[in-house]
Amino acid sequence: MIEEKTSVILFLGNKGGIGKSTILANISYFFATHYNKKIGIIDMDFYNPDLPSIFGVDNRKMGIQNKKMIPVKVLSNLFLASYGFFLTDKKLPVILRGFQEKIITEQFVNDIDWNGFDYIFVDFPVSFSDGGLTLIEKLKKIDGAVIVTSSQDITLIDTERSIIFANQNSIPIIGVVENMSSLVCPICKNSIELYKRESLESLLSIYKVKILCKIPFDRNLLVSVDMGIPFIEKFKNSELIEHFKTIGDEIVKRIGG
Repeated sequence: MIEEKTSVILFLGNKGGIGKSTILANISYFFATHYNKKIGIIDMDFYNPDLPSIFGVDNRKMGIQNKKMIPVKVLSNLFLASYGFFLTDKKLPVILRGFQEKIITEQFVNDIDWNGFDYIFVDFPVSFSDGGLTLIEKLKKIDGAVIVTSSQDITLIDTERSIIFANQNSIPIIGVVENMSSLVCPICKNSIELYKRESLESLLSIYKVKILCKIPFDRNLLVSVDMGIPFIEKFKNSELIEHFKTIGDEIVKRIGG
């Protein structure tokens, strides 16, 4: 069970391919290493559970102790619960009925000893299906949501869906992270827009939601994912670290701890 004093943060993004799991992985790693907080992660992406690979722990298994499931240790103060640890053949498509999503979610919430954790970060599924809805029902409180989007025009409607979903479920929105917002030319150092689109700011002003930061495209983010080492650990001197610090500082400011 999750204690009342533990802060629960959802990472929402109603579209695949925007880097939500990558952002969550680096923020959780930042909280564990820079803020020295005990962090638990619930990976709700049952169909494409990439977090074990992003952290480089995909060859491990979750255990059982005292009739409780044990999440996989990434660091001494960072633990991950993911359906990916239960897949025997990662090449096969994951096929689940709604009731199976519900059972897995209940196990991740109720059958793991989350006592003593400062934060639980949830990689919320792209679709608002049985797994995600069960999570909302089972948690006593959700302290906030970080919405991840990208700079494509098509993501505006997906971002709006995430905002409306959070509002419908009385989940405070901490802010929006725009990933892959631009590309910095390696020669002239000018910022190049990857996509031409309507203003994200205009949409967010309607709902009174703030932009936490705009993260430019960086190939090393993709490299870190393929290596199974969080970006902030592999590329410690990168200017992008400041973006993750900005997100982390805002979460602490809004939630406390």
